[in-house]
Amino acid sequence: MNMKILGNVIKSMAVIFGFVILFASCVDNSDPMAESINDVNANIAALDKTIASPGDKVTVTGSNLDEVFKIMLNDNVSLVEFKATSSSTLEFTIPTSAPLGDVVIVNFFFAKRGLAQRFIEIMSPPVILGFSPVAAKGGEPCTIIGGELYKASKVFIGDTEVSFELIDDKHLAIAELPTLVDGDKIKILDESCAETFSVNGFVRGEEILITDFDNSPYYTGLSSNGNLDKDKEEKGNPPYSTFWTFTITDNNTSWGGNLDLYFAGVPASYNDNSKVWLYIDLKGSDPLPTRIMVEGPSGVYGDDFTLNTDWTTYKLKLDELYTGYGNGDEVGAAPIMANLKGVKVQPPASKDNNNFGKTISVDNIKFIVVE
Repeated sequence: MNMKILGNVIKSMAVIFGFVILFASCVDNSDPMAESINDVNANIAALDKTIASPGDKVTVTGSNLDEVFKIMLNDNVSLVEFKATSSSTLEFTIPTSAPLGDVVIVNFFFAKRGLAQRFIEIMSPPVILGFSPVAAKGGEPCTIIGGELYKASKVFIGDTEVSFELIDDKHLAIAELPTLVDGDKIKILDESCAETFSVNGFVRGEEILITDFDNSPYYTGLSSNGNLDKDKEEKGNPPYSTFWTFTITDNNTSWGGNLDLYFAGVPASYNDNSKVWLYIDLKGSDPLPTRIMVEGPSGVYGDDFTLNTDWTTYKLKLDELYTGYGNGDEVGAAPIMANLKGVKVQPPASKDNNNFGKTISVDNIKFIVVE
């Protein structure tokens, strides 16, 4: 028995003795220190799970299980819900307060001061935060980004199981995606067979990454100007390992300010703007009305959004963008992707907007060409 489990046993037993003493003092006037705990471990034949996650139901088989009146995990006095469906079957639910990533003692209190104990490991399930590329057709490599990914036992894309390699607890590598259907999601099974799904599915098509500020095949640089200032490269959790933050600052400029993100050399083979989307991840320190645009050789084309305070992917379809700096102008005049030279992000940034000191952050700029 390792030291961590031994510590749990000691703490658990201390609480159990206290519980039994209190129980004894409530039912008679005998000396509580003379009371003993009856070992009824033989009443527990099996648990159907040795690894479980919060919210999982665990089925216990044995004898006299209808005499159980309380279940505790270690010394945690939080309520553990249970129901004995017969003398030989009992079902309990792992509470949300259960200690994650730990082997804990399940204490079963029986009538007449009986106690039985078993071990169970409480696992937090893997978390999928994103994947790259988000658009593919099949055959491409893919990286899953998340947390606790070392707990993955099986990975599925749609209904197809795929082989994978664990890079670290935040990254899984898939060498080759199966043939994709638009909307296919990622599913991860842990050792308890609990399922975790990606929030978004794959887009059937092609992804052209401009930059995620770690890998920048077409990105050439940035420029914040006017009342957008204090450029700061930051580090965060994947998929925002490296990103940039900008502060709306009083630089005594009346027209406001904007952020330019430049690129060059994007492939020229995609000339149908009805199939091309700009994806860009942004967040604001506050909900900020913001214009997002692409820049051509002699004009800008975009639409208006309100930034969320959490990272959000904003999507702009090239054939639906308005010409110029405001909506209401010509729609559908944006150049093809190969003739674009940058992305502009333009929050209101003047004294009248009362937002000096507010920030915007940017990451993960890409084009998605749908099939």
